[in-house]
Amino acid sequence: QTYLDPAEQTRAKQAVQRLPQPIEGAYVGIDGDTRGVTALVGNKSNMPGQLNRAVQSYRQPGSTLKPLLVYGPYLEKTKKTLTSRLDGSPVCFDGYCPQNSSNRVLGSVTIADAIAYSYNTPALRAFSVSFNEGLKTIRPFRFSQWTEEDNSYNSALGGLKYGVSPLELTNAYTTLVNDGLYSPSSMIRTITTDQGTLYRHVMSTDRIWSSRTNQLLRKGLHNVMTYGTGRLGYDPAPAYIGGKTGT
Repeated sequence: QTYLDPAEQTRAKQAVQRLPQPIEGAYVGIDGDTRGVTALVGNKSNMPGQLNRAVQSYRQPGSTLKPLLVYGPYLEKTKKTLTSRLDGSPVCFDGYCPQNSSNRVLGSVTIADAIAYSYNTPALRAFSVSFNEGLKTIRPFRFSQWTEEDNSYNSALGGLKYGVSPLELTNAYTTLVNDGLYSPSSMIRTITTDQGTLYRHVMSTDRIWSSRTNQLLRKGLHNVMTYGTGRLGYDPAPAYIGGKTGT
């Protein structure tokens, strides 16, 4: 018995197939309560044996890694709020000198705006404060292609050596649905034979950050959708919507 939601799977497949050529795509849906994978689409094709980009394709997460590696640990360590400010002026650490989108030069910005507009320079400054905490925080996510080289400032903006899969990243984001608690997802609910139940998915949880930090991140990611870089994807129907863009 799996966690698959056939209706969601159908909608996801249709959405991926509607992407303009030659763009490919992937979709992963995970139920925040059960941690069950409810839908998974890895390509446009209906042909068997195709590359499944949802689980087999590792790509740079870009700025989608910022909430997990940078802002969660930073808010946890400093006890700052979204109205607290970060220096957004040009910055370099260990020879890494990123720029903002369109080479925009910033001054002081709120953490709320830094998240919503996905600014790079304030994120790097925040990461310099909580560097060790950030690397420790993401260990429970078990990103399979994370290397020693990724324990660097480049990772603040998601510039990893190999990257993460859509399944791994979605899995990590379920932390935000569960008050800062993380539990690995599963595609299978139970395996039963005539001898009885051989496997049952049981959740084992790790606290990644506090409830306070989780609520701040959720508000920050809601801002992304209402006035930030994800505003074109805003949907007023759900009780809550949050998101993060990444290049």
